[in-house]
Amino acid sequence: MKAGTYIVNVRLLGVDIASSPYVVVVNPGEVSAVNSFTSINSQDIKLFEAGNTYLFELQLVDIYGNPLTNGTSSNGIQIMAVY
Repeated sequence: MKAGTYIVNVRLLGVDIASSPYVVVVNPGEVSAVNSFTSINSQDIKLFEAGNTYLFELQLVDIYGNPLTNGTSSNGIQIMAVY
């Protein structure tokens, strides 16, 4: 549930097996729209005007609360402005 780098010891009858311990990298899971967020707040939105360009940051977060920091596909991202 927690992304990161871990060291895993595998033992048989209390003795490490060959090549143990192992380094295991756990990557973030599936992106969660509910957990993800932007740098835009509700006060900012009231100041936006049609025809202008506005920049903001989007932080994608997985279903377990891990931030996705690199290697993330943006194929499923949709941004919609509704008034």
